[in-house]
Amino acid sequence: MNVYQYSQLQSDSNIRLIRFDSSLTPNGSDLLSIELIEARLSDVSGGGFEALSYTWGNPTENERTSIKVKPGDQILTITPNLHSFLRRLREDDCTNGCSKTYWADQICINQKDVPERNSQVAMMASIYRASRRTLVWLGEAGAGDGDSAALELLRGIDLLGCTRADPLRQVLPKVVETIEARLGDTSSPQSGIGAMAEDETEFKPLLDVLNPWVIQEVALAAECTVRVSDNVFRWESMDLAILAFASMAKKRKGTLAGAPILKTMAAAAIRHIQYCRKTWTSKKAQMRQGDFLHLLGRLSPTMDCTDPRDRVYAYLSLQENEPARALSNADYALTVEEVFMRCSAELAAASRCLEIFAYTRYPPIGPGSENSKVPSWAIDWRLPSTMSGLTRSVDSSFRASGSFEYRPIMPLERHELSPQVLPVRGKVIDVIGATATMNELPRTGDPFILMRYLRWSWILEMISTLWTDQPWNLAAAQTTSGAVLHQKVVKVLLCFDSALDNADGLWDEQLEQALRILETHEANVEQRGPGGETAETELLRRFASMTNRTSVRALYATQQRGLLGLSPPLTRTGDLVCVIHGSRTPIILRRSTMLGRYHVLGQAYLEEWMHGEHIWWSEEEANVFELE
Repeated sequence: MNVYQYSQLQSDSNIRLIRFDSSLTPNGSDLLSIELIEARLSDVSGGGFEALSYTWGNPTENERTSIKVKPGDQILTITPNLHSFLRRLREDDCTNGCSKTYWADQICINQKDVPERNSQVAMMASIYRASRRTLVWLGEAGAGDGDSAALELLRGIDLLGCTRADPLRQVLPKVVETIEARLGDTSSPQSGIGAMAEDETEFKPLLDVLNPWVIQEVALAAECTVRVSDNVFRWESMDLAILAFASMAKKRKGTLAGAPILKTMAAAAIRHIQYCRKTWTSKKAQMRQGDFLHLLGRLSPTMDCTDPRDRVYAYLSLQENEPARALSNADYALTVEEVFMRCSAELAAASRCLEIFAYTRYPPIGPGSENSKVPSWAIDWRLPSTMSGLTRSVDSSFRASGSFEYRPIMPLERHELSPQVLPVRGKVIDVIGATATMNELPRTGDPFILMRYLRWSWILEMISTLWTDQPWNLAAAQTTSGAVLHQKVVKVLLCFDSALDNADGLWDEQLEQALRILETHEANVEQRGPGGETAETELLRRFASMTNRTSVRALYATQQRGLLGLSPPLTRTGDLVCVIHGSRTPIILRRSTMLGRYHVLGQAYLEEWMHGEHIWWSEEEANVFELE
């Protein structure tokens, strides 16, 4: 077999384009014949080609289909789904007497050349923006009534000619009217919509939009056309169909809620595309930036990818906010585990918070989790994540001296109580138990001194140590009474937003001076007792009043219950409980023997606070913690 050999692109800004061999007439038994043309992207931008969007599937080599590449009739194998798409497009070109050019990543990128693949994947957003339009292929329609009814519906909506610019309030009633006219009584199982509800195929071609590349490509497209077999309609028709079904189900109090077309992930994917379009086409800077971490956490585990690395790479070129820009470009020379580890580390450092750990699952849970080799501090984007607790709000107070008060807005079971459902705005870092050796303590003087304020630079230094061999830039606690769980020393650092938002000018002067004084004299200050006013305490008090917040450092020895960070129930000496700026989910870290230095054991739970202490919080007045 004369296998096609790619020639190297002349420039990193060049792309390959597909053109069908016009000398051949369509014949179902003939091999497709194409030629590949190299062009500079800027030269063909704005209408020189059409971009193809489709799913690869996961066929074996024996299931791949061959095409011929001119000149020389060399053989190139592609997936059956793309082959079906190309055959349909060639039929269209021959029927219309034209010779269009197309771009399809599977053919136009040398998949075996890792440097080229990395470079071209980084250009994909620009490629889809430069195309005249994006053609989405959802495959061949099935024989079920559900497919027939859905296609009939989409054709009818397409005839309305609605565009993205039309007000939804005006368009949606017309779409609902079209559905009812074409499909009859929507509450009847015998109607067209009833067929969609009962048919086991559930219009499976819609599921192809679950591919993250398809979501990216549709979201970026200036114009988008969807094709199922020989049925062609605008993407807006699918948008409106989903919105109309949801509206009808709501008005009929759930009559349509059982329809599989409403349950399929395709509906969710369409909503994600709507979000992406709104985010990336808005003129508002904050909308254009979006939230890359939220996007990955929300979309990646539900997406269908042949290559798991694409769960991250598919969205890299879409985002313009700081965390996304901080991520390295796609690199297919890295393993799946290395990609997930690098992405997790870079996102945490760029966002300057540890909220990314709320997406971790340790121990791994879900399909494929038994084969997961991703360390627990990194996100395995193949596994589902649970983030529901982050948006809840509760009114609560904790007392460790025998009583426990908890007043949630939403009823929650006792075992569900977790700091992740609390509107925590400060930052807490504690160290459970004793350090193994004195060498693990930073050289800050008294090992029982924990700094009262934490700067961004310190946060970043601490975060970076999760995946490097550098020591933690954080004082650890040490106990002289051993590592008994109920007789341990816990050091708590509380640091508030005001120190970062309102006191930039104070960092270099008063705060640094206060820290130096604290490190040198704090032991003496504490020995003087409540009435011993000193210059040091006055300086700290003035700093707190200027920032309009209060930060307190305390050293406690627990004697009874009141265990901090009970998740899992038995913490160990040296475990770290962290909540950093921007995060609402306390996490527990433990030294790891895996690829990373630390495990993330899970979310930290508060089962009564330490004996005799009381934590107070009030959102209305200030984001403040006080320990009394």
